[in-house]
Amino acid sequence: MVRILPIIILLLISVYVSAAARLDASVDRNRIYETDTISLTVVGNIEMEFSFGGLMNFGRNQIPAPDTSILEQNFEILDQQQSYNMQSVNGKSNAQVTWTYSLAPIKTGNLKIPSLTYKDAESKPISIEVLGGKAPTNANNPPNIFIEVEVDKQTAYVQEQVIYTIRLYTAGRLSSGNLSEPTSTNAIIEPFGEDKKTYRMAYNRRYEVIERQYLLFPQKSGQLSIDAQSFNGMMIDSYNRRRARVRETSETVSISVLPPPASFSGDVWLPATSLRVSDSWEGDKESLLVGDSITRNIDISALGLLGSALPPINMSAQKGLKVYPDQPLIESFSHESGSQSIRKQSTALVAVNATQVDLPEIRIPWWDTVNNVERVEVIPAQRFSISVNPEAEIAPTTNSPYQASINSSTNNTTEFTAPNYASGGNNNTQAWLSLIALLIFGWIGTSWFLLKRLQSVEGKQIKFADTKVQIDPADLLRQVQSAIKANDKSMTKHLILWLQVLPAYSEFKIVSIADLKSVNAELYTQARLFENLAYAPTNSDQKFDSKLLTQCINQINTTKKQQSSTQDLSPFYP
Repeated sequence: MVRILPIIILLLISVYVSAAARLDASVDRNRIYETDTISLTVVGNIEMEFSFGGLMNFGRNQIPAPDTSILEQNFEILDQQQSYNMQSVNGKSNAQVTWTYSLAPIKTGNLKIPSLTYKDAESKPISIEVLGGKAPTNANNPPNIFIEVEVDKQTAYVQEQVIYTIRLYTAGRLSSGNLSEPTSTNAIIEPFGEDKKTYRMAYNRRYEVIERQYLLFPQKSGQLSIDAQSFNGMMIDSYNRRRARVRETSETVSISVLPPPASFSGDVWLPATSLRVSDSWEGDKESLLVGDSITRNIDISALGLLGSALPPINMSAQKGLKVYPDQPLIESFSHESGSQSIRKQSTALVAVNATQVDLPEIRIPWWDTVNNVERVEVIPAQRFSISVNPEAEIAPTTNSPYQASINSSTNNTTEFTAPNYASGGNNNTQAWLSLIALLIFGWIGTSWFLLKRLQSVEGKQIKFADTKVQIDPADLLRQVQSAIKANDKSMTKHLILWLQVLPAYSEFKIVSIADLKSVNAELYTQARLFENLAYAPTNSDQKFDSKLLTQCINQINTTKKQQSSTQDLSPFYP
């Protein structure tokens, strides 16, 4: 009973607060730098007497925190904690409540922590001197946390790759935190690789280092400034074994951005560490027959350049060939030296006439940023011939005892020869039948191969006998209109295909954007501006106008309908 009685008494009593006797405020230091934080401790001593109630409600309901709204005029409250201590001495009972605040100054100069009030008690104001900059650090005064930023080059050309590195050094273990990211309106900034965690020695102290990298591509010449990076978080001090709020900022980084050199000869500015251009063929162009198709693949690979900056390579119209460019494939991935990009351009070529084809040389000037010199990648000019398809030269066989053979001489006369039955006539007949069978199987195999190859050219069905494209013009027109609304890079390809299937424009032989001049000058201008907007930056004062482009297309479509209505005969009914 002697042991149980005190427990029963404690369960039946609670605390009744009679008056707040005193409110004291103190800081851990009065002079700090603008990147530092201070700890403000507010202690309230409260006289009390025991009364019937609930002891467990003391901390939750009856001791509210002091009003700190006036404190936020000069300081940011990063963290807040509170604790309680109750005691009774010589029959006199009191409670001590401690509030601890982690404060960060929001400006420099002589700041004040104003008087805080709690019930009838009031604390004294405290003066704080906030110095600009960061506290000097050395081996005798090592920081608990600091940020290091650097760039791999102080001077760069427009669109040249710059590697920006952030390193966060911490002497303790981080329990939480947020590290800012670099931003700029005059540069494209992309994350590069994964975060790296290492350990380094600094100020005779071992630090945990978190390294993060970004790729910067300046878009405007002049001075490019990257604002200071900041970190806010909670750290557990390994020496003092306590949890503390930390805040740190880095230095500002500036880069001098140069315009493209006046000596550069290319139309598209390409600053890169390395650049390579190559082409390959699917199919044998050296044995090309009328009706056959082959595919030319042109690949551009660059190191230190974004994939969106790689220029398109469009094959112009060629005599004896139909040209069908495919949608380019653009890929970018991380390399130990930065961004590595690849642009793959495939073009299907269909032979329509027996002739000699001369493909022009392809030259791509680019700027070597390592050696600061212009270089040129070249694909040499190529020549090959399209031969007559022998299948078209075979005449049909008959049951006549005589066989007509077409003489290829200049007089184009027809010579009739009688088969020599006495000297292997059956063998000749069997040879002809074997040749015809081989040609038929070859034609079937070639047709199957070409149909498989042309399935990738957006459903274009090419009839090799007359090389006509069987496509509904209305479907192509809808594709053009949808591509304009979505700013789809394939708009120009759909536009060219649409004009190719219109009978009114068949005589123009439209195979590229340059051929649009003969159709409509404004249509050509807007298509070229759209292509520049989609594939490469331009400094021209002319801007792409989607409404004007749509008007040109509607005008052509209206003209086509009017011509169709005037040419068609009225339906005949008996």
